[in-house]
Amino acid sequence: MQLVEQGKLDLDVDVNTYLKTVKIPKTYPQPVTLHHLMTHTAGFEEGGVGYQITTDPAKLPVSISETLAKHMPALVRPPGEMTSYSNYGASLAGLIVEEVSGMAYYDYIQKNIFDPLEMKYATVEEPIPASLAPNAMLGYARENGQFVAKPPTFEGGFRPAGSGAVSALDMAHFMIAHLQDGRYGNKQLLKPETAKLMHSPAFQFDERLPAMDLGFYELRMNGLRVISHGGADTLFSTELYLVPDKQIGIFVSFSGGDGGLQRQGCRKPFSIVTIRHKKSNCLLCPKNLRMPCRNTLVPISSRAVTTRI
Repeated sequence: MQLVEQGKLDLDVDVNTYLKTVKIPKTYPQPVTLHHLMTHTAGFEEGGVGYQITTDPAKLPVSISETLAKHMPALVRPPGEMTSYSNYGASLAGLIVEEVSGMAYYDYIQKNIFDPLEMKYATVEEPIPASLAPNAMLGYARENGQFVAKPPTFEGGFRPAGSGAVSALDMAHFMIAHLQDGRYGNKQLLKPETAKLMHSPAFQFDERLPAMDLGFYELRMNGLRVISHGGADTLFSTELYLVPDKQIGIFVSFSGGDGGLQRQGCRKPFSIVTIRHKKSNCLLCPKNLRMPCRNTLVPISSRAVTTRI
């Protein structure tokens, strides 16, 4: 969205206009646009089994463009018809950022998001840089009734879909910027109107269903309009919830157990939040936010499934 503000990208233009190394086939009369990628309505079939993730760091680094060219899914429905979450689409958006900005994906994220937000314990590099490795959290899987530490997973060429490793404190900075319409401290990362656009319905299959925003999906919880994004892999599950109307943000990440069941449990605090926010000392509001946690990095992912997002 920063590149949209700079006039370098247009949400409603054919993505092939910006892609240099990969081209999306013209399967349907209407082109795939960034708007489609950000609302997961491009029409790609799902894929990824056997090639999207690895636990072998020797296979890193790998080119995003080469990976997406090698593993391009078919377009199986016209763009803009319905939402179907696509890790390939998210990765393609990351490749566009890389090719239009002229910067490596992780360099762009570091310079234009992490640094201005003072996210000192955050990275999208794989493996995690040596300077941050002491803060990395172990991931656990349940085997024979016990939690067993497992090696981390890597996205490789699909890293824009979920290679982030970020501390909870740093995610608080990220949420505050969204709740303050693109502003964190004295830095304005996005214009207020751009942030509001990101938080507004961009696609809705039916008026009775929650909408997709740009990069977020909407939920209705206990009478609150929530914009959210979550994800998981075999070791971690993560949820981010924003309630712009109440200036509330919640971030939860955990390892081990039944990811799907735990993700449902993450939504229960909203019945408490609704009551708690009526008090002036709401601890979840940006002005009162205090984080008692350590700067421990946990993997986060945009993939919206419970077994490796």
